[in-house]
Amino acid sequence: AIPLGRPRQRGVVAVAHRQRRGPLRGVAHPPHLRKLLGPRQISGELSEHAAPSFDRGQLTRIPAQNGLCARHPCRVAGTTVGATVFKLVDPSLEIEFRVRDGADVAAGDVLLVVRGSAGSILTAERTALNFMQRMTGIATATRSFVAAVVGTRCAILDTRKTAPGLRLVDKYAVKAGGGTNHRMGLHDMVLIKDNHRKLWKGGDPARLDQAVAA
Repeated sequence: AIPLGRPRQRGVVAVAHRQRRGPLRGVAHPPHLRKLLGPRQISGELSEHAAPSFDRGQLTRIPAQNGLCARHPCRVAGTTVGATVFKLVDPSLEIEFRVRDGADVAAGDVLLVVRGSAGSILTAERTALNFMQRMTGIATATRSFVAAVVGTRCAILDTRKTAPGLRLVDKYAVKAGGGTNHRMGLHDMVLIKDNHRKLWKGGDPARLDQAVAA
């Protein structure tokens, strides 16, 4: 076991384990964001890490405490998504939020604490970390871009070039980093680009503009 708050694995977010020794004080609970990912999608992610031959029966009876820590200074995103993963695996797990999404933290800061069955925590932690690491990485990168244009009239916008199935997650992370969400899908606005003009069968590009305006 290692003290809570000392990360031991590579990446933006790391995890530290120790046995339960009493309550830890939290800061604030972030807004509920379960709508970002449905149970079916999270279950699909969990199945990628499933080990049918792994028997966690003995571990289910061991009480444990798990702290998810920042390995590097970063802008946090995805704490509620991570908590949702743990709760989907085992609703009896206790979740304690230490920071809000959108907060800047230092290396070693604890973001989230989970208490309960060691087997359930071990089953969920990799998937929870994958979401939190991805989202925190996007938020941190976005924060640097936003900082670079401070004092100008520029805004940092995102695109629809997101990982399949993770658009809401990726765009939420951009928002947490201080960026601006542009389009969620083609339904948001009409955007005519060169490839649309090449496919236009009307011949005259002006007619395409007229059709859009109509």
